[in-house]
Amino acid sequence: MSNLVFTFTPALDELTIDPAVIARAMGYPDIYSLNALFPHIDALLEQALQYICIQSGFRHLDSARLENNHLIANDVHFSVGSIIGQQLPDISSLIIYAATLGKKYDSWISQLFSEGNSLDGFIADSLGIVAVEAAAEWLVQQIEAYGAIVQLKCTYPYSPGQCGWDITEQQVLFHLLPENFCGIQVTSSSLMIPIKSVSGIVGMGEQVSKKEYICNLCDRTNCHLRREK
Repeated sequence: MSNLVFTFTPALDELTIDPAVIARAMGYPDIYSLNALFPHIDALLEQALQYICIQSGFRHLDSARLENNHLIANDVHFSVGSIIGQQLPDISSLIIYAATLGKKYDSWISQLFSEGNSLDGFIADSLGIVAVEAAAEWLVQQIEAYGAIVQLKCTYPYSPGQCGWDITEQQVLFHLLPENFCGIQVTSSSLMIPIKSVSGIVGMGEQVSKKEYICNLCDRTNCHLRREK
């Protein structure tokens, strides 16, 4: 089971893109502040369809355990820290996932800025943030559906760089995925290329229960996993 790998290519219209989330990504407090920009957003969303090529997938590692805030899977150790560690006490296996909008979308954003279209570039960048986060949420739904099939419960997802988990362990995470998985590369500074990409883990087990996110203990404000009241 440890070699089971699944890939998906959902269309943009399969994702939930909330204008209020785009507003927050742009730094505006609510969608009403964006009324004047809605025509630009709608136009760019239509254009984005030409450049977004979502690739996503996950690998199921059938053996995983937690020891002293260290997550161990396939003899690989992740130092996830105490915040994430206390969310994963009952796992017996692990999902590693990744999703990206693709290189063409990154190039399009760069092109808009280089042509002097700063507003369109800003909107496209914010739209990309929302879209890749929506792709990650869509992928987690597929992981949960898979969990139901194999009769394993799932934790919430967690990512390197979140809740005290060192971003450099992005390198380790991608070593457990097939080479060039979803077309994503990781730089020496642990940056994912394409830029509009996300990755993470989901713990699985028969006794797993979803515990509340402890977002008040995390200083990462721009996080696709952040839960707000």
